[in-house]
Amino acid sequence: MNSMVQTENNINFDAALTFEQVKQHDHNNIGVMRRIALITLTKSYDELMQIIQGGDDGEEAFMTVFEQSNHYVDYLTELLQLAEAAQARLIVVAEDFLKQGDAA
Repeated sequence: MNSMVQTENNINFDAALTFEQVKQHDHNNIGVMRRIALITLTKSYDELMQIIQGGDDGEEAFMTVFEQSNHYVDYLTELLQLAEAAQARLIVVAEDFLKQGDAA
């Protein structure tokens, strides 16, 4: 059987990422960003305010945490989009597979 199946909607796709690109998504900074986000959740308003009021170093530390939080949200948004694209590909293949079974 030919691995290239003509679908009803004429949907066919190539690989979207290489394994090297996948490795780039899984770098060490993600763990750091995740931990920063989770540790932030362990702090109260007053505790976070104490960090920013701790002088110049406190403001710098707070801004670093804030920036890392933004990067983590951006990363997770991108990861969600990739997961949704992967799910859509699986749905297309599953639907076509089921249609083949119905046609037999």
